[in-house]
Amino acid sequence: MRQVWQTVSNARQLSTGKTTYDGIDVKFLMQENALPKGVTLTTEGKAINPFGGEFDVFGRDGTLGLGVSAVPDKACELLVQQDWGNRESTGFVSLTVVDQNAGKSCQNCGEKGCTLVWIFN
Repeated sequence: MRQVWQTVSNARQLSTGKTTYDGIDVKFLMQENALPKGVTLTTEGKAINPFGGEFDVFGRDGTLGLGVSAVPDKACELLVQQDWGNRESTGFVSLTVVDQNAGKSCQNCGEKGCTLVWIFN
């Protein structure tokens, strides 16, 4: 949860004075030394989350998205149950669970884990 909020905060700070999140991605955050703690980089320049999956950030217009893969069932459930606020209070728009079994549920993540995608304004 801290990594999500830290990423959102860093992206917002780096976008101060702009009307969009265009250009905000993992490569940009890496160049700005603004990736959250716990996210490591591979020699190929991919960001890896503490679960061993990819950590992705994408900015488009007024929307900032974060994707985290390889999230185990239990961690997925805890993250889905968190209070992320709402559009007015935190800019949170949605959290989607994408699993390998197309069940869209944390209970079916399987060996590869689930992918979670957050959208913020």
